Amino acid sequence: MSRALVTGAASGLGAATLERLQEAGWTVAGIDIQPVDATEVSIEADVSDESAVRRAVAEAMERLGGLDAVVNAAGAVFDATTPLEDVDVATVRRTLEVNTVGAFLVARETLPALVASQGVIVLVASAVARTPQSGVAAYAMAKAGVVSLMRSVALEYGRFGVRAVSVSPGYMDTAMARSVMERPTFRKAVEEGIPLGRVAEPAEVAALIAWLVSPEAGYLSGEDIVIDGAKSLTPYSSTQDTARLWRSRETRES
Repeated sequence: MSRALVTGAASGLGAATLERLQEAGWTVAGIDIQPVDATEVSIEADVSDESAVRRAVAEAMERLGGLDAVVNAAGAVFDATTPLEDVDVATVRRTLEVNTVGAFLVARETLPALVASQGVIVLVASAVARTPQSGVAAYAMAKAGVVSLMRSVALEYGRFGVRAVSVSPGYMDTAMARSVMERPTFRKAVEEGIPLGRVAEPAEVAALIAWLVSPEAGYLSGEDIVIDGAKSLTPYSSTQDTARLWRSRETRES
């Protein structure tokens, strides 16, 4: 029996991953701050809360009888439109707590189970961890920390048969991304900066994750896989969106 734990499972990429794993025959526990309707093993917890994560993982372990895979898809963007000098510390701290500390807590609490099963953990990072985008400094550095965490897990726990990988999506058609691309003109600019000409569907990234936790990826560990439609190969991130960010700031100040 293949047993998986997916965080952020109530919506977006987490929900798509949970669905894809279930279709592949996995038994899946879903963790989120709200109920996960798509699975019988739904556990409510905030991944940035240490005691809540410990309780949630223990419950998942008890109900599933162990873990063969963990997918940490929980994450959040709290500000995507502010130049670095204007970002407040509270936003930075909350961004790190949810994205980086949350990934650390999930990894730490599930590693004993993954050692027992010689399992795999997939941490969802972001393409901006490698190719920063203007206005999301806090999120970019938080996700860079997630990639670094993944490499530490792969290095330290490979001797026990545990694999660790991270997936770094670009823009996806999720509620979180749509909140950033709420202006049609901005979405158009984003899509024009992607060689494939569109944002990703969550199911496309979920398909990659499903393969990564499968035996077919049994020798892949310690790698961050960017899935962004080749956007990181273009100069868009460092030119057009930077100019747009500063024009937006000037408009607000005038």
